[in-house]
Amino acid sequence: MLAFGMAASVMVTFMFGLSFVVVSARDSIITLVRTHLTDIKTWSGVIIVLVGVGFIVQALFARQIDALLPFR
Repeated sequence: MLAFGMAASVMVTFMFGLSFVVVSARDSIITLVRTHLTDIKTWSGVIIVLVGVGFIVQALFARQIDALLPFR
């Protein structure tokens, strides 16, 4: 469970970090903050969906690996 939480936090950090790097190329602090907040509002749904898909993929891989283990 810890791995799922870490994977989700890394994914979200990269997504917000990437948007912040793109926005930080702007010249004004006010413009930077407003644009970053707009990016967060725009991409938050996409990020939530991607995190959910990531959880599903990890669960499928965990189930396949669990089925291959010789002991239970």
